[in-house]
Amino acid sequence: AANSFHPVQPVLIGDPKKTKKIVKKLFDEGFLTTAISYPVVPQGSDEIRIQINANHNKEVIDLLIKSLKEAMKKII
Repeated sequence: AANSFHPVQPVLIGDPKKTKKIVKKLFDEGFLTTAISYPVVPQGSDEIRIQINANHNKEVIDLLIKSLKEAMKKII
């Protein structure tokens, strides 16, 4: 993740297939995230973009982090 206070946070994955698999797993768990791949970003810089808003409380964000970590362990 970036060192940023912006509501859109990138998570660098690097591989387009793995990025899409992680986004799908998160979607299956109820999280809507976006896979960003070439040509939007340079090849090998594929990322997941997560948008946080005022409706997301600490509990939801903690659950997202847990789900993201689990997906990354399985896929990466």
